[in-house]
Amino acid sequence: MAPVPCRRRSVPKSTWRRAANLAPEDNEAVITAAGSLRRDVGFTSHGLRCAGWLYEPANRARDEQMLPAIVMAHGYGGVKEQYLDDFARAFAGAGFVVLAFDFRFLGSSEGEPRQQIFWYEQIRDYRNAITWLAMQPGVDAARIGVWGTSYSGGHVLQLAAFDRRVKAVVAQVPAKCTWDSYFTALPAVQVEQVATWHAQARAQLVATGKVLYAAVVAPPGQSAVMPRPEALEWVTRAGTEIAGRRAVPSLRPLRRPEAPRFSRP
Repeated sequence: MAPVPCRRRSVPKSTWRRAANLAPEDNEAVITAAGSLRRDVGFTSHGLRCAGWLYEPANRARDEQMLPAIVMAHGYGGVKEQYLDDFARAFAGAGFVVLAFDFRFLGSSEGEPRQQIFWYEQIRDYRNAITWLAMQPGVDAARIGVWGTSYSGGHVLQLAAFDRRVKAVVAQVPAKCTWDSYFTALPAVQVEQVATWHAQARAQLVATGKVLYAAVVAPPGQSAVMPRPEALEWVTRAGTEIAGRRAVPSLRPLRRPEAPRFSRP
């Protein structure tokens, strides 16, 4: 799927009512083909800046109309440039304010070492995104929903169960019951190998401070979190279609060893 072309225009500062945590360059908006405005924004999550895109209907009367809003983020190792724009534009065209963002340590957001994935920290990022979005002018804080896909689809299910600010949830092919859906399909020897690798990774982290990474996708015959060939094809294609930079390396998007659990809750 080719990226939808956009054109840029300058938007007066008075139109946007500059909000807290926005960088100086965040006042320039993009007019998308779906009839919405998009601008670069950022918010703070546990001391680090999460980068995002804020979408609004192009024809909204900003000072007169309070709109419902949606917070959305990508799945396992994904970034907002990987087709989240398609969904966000459609939602904004339907009358929503939408915040699509990158989790800490991934994409355009801050955090070192890079490419770390902590499910519990990503849920915290969602909660901080909701707080920031609820503070924006013209957003109806009583009508905020969350959207997630795959790994983040599991996040939003947990988030909606515990955060009373969430009034609607969309979980697209969510990651849930991962032991039953993933680990039970692996041969016992492979489960043992994975558990051993994670134990070694934790020991190395404690002893040296170095993070041991594992590939999310890889060519056939190589170890990866998602070893199926269609996963490699999708990540490779998505990486080549991101204009200006490779937001996710084609063969080695990475993860932190502490992320998974190998026992039932």
